[in-house]
Amino acid sequence: MIQSKKNSQGFTLVEILVAITIFAIGLLAILRLQLTTMQGNAKARAITEGTATAQGLIEDILRLDYNHPWLDDDDGDGTGQDADKDGTDDDGGNFGLDDIPADQEIPMGDYTCHVNVAQDHPLDNAKTINVIVTWQERGVPRSTSYMTIKTP
Repeated sequence: MIQSKKNSQGFTLVEILVAITIFAIGLLAILRLQLTTMQGNAKARAITEGTATAQGLIEDILRLDYNHPWLDDDDGDGTGQDADKDGTDDDGGNFGLDDIPADQEIPMGDYTCHVNVAQDHPLDNAKTINVIVTWQERGVPRSTSYMTIKTP
């Protein structure tokens, strides 16, 4: 018996083009997901390294003597700003702890650390130390900060 062409098995050109298009769209979605994952990993790595840098610097600072020159409030923006001792900066600021002074930069590879000290905050004979770590991520400035208190 001879089969007719209507019963022959196979795919038409249109069916193949549709299948290739669907496959290509799926492949592009997977590639986009991979790119997003790689960008997220790079951002997480930068934050982790910035955190480790800040923690290392804080550990170094905590080993210093209470009267070490690094622990002076050189610009005076953290000293004497809480005359009523209510824990709030009388000038409405953050005891100078959020400043990023250019003269106190400590370069550490791709990261730059800034150390701010507020004397007699939150209590007399206590120094609040804020370490701010900054870096560039794809041309965008990023930062993280960590605060600790040192007493004599």
